[in-house]
Amino acid sequence: DIKIADFIPTGMTLVADANWSVSGGIASYVGTALNIDAGQNKSIDITLKVDATFEGETLTNTAEVSGAK
Repeated sequence: DIKIADFIPTGMTLVADANWSVSGGIASYVGTALNIDAGQNKSIDITLKVDATFEGETLTNTAEVSGAK
């Protein structure tokens, strides 16, 4: 199974989306759009908002895909 984890940085929050669940600052994709054939591309959107209390200058968001064969 292909899995996508988005490591939400401190200072950002996931905008409510039924395709993502959040636990411990990690958003996991729970949607059904991950069935793709070898060699194909797929875009999966996630929407985050900058927290009103954020006082820094830079936010870096990273994600990880695992389980691909």
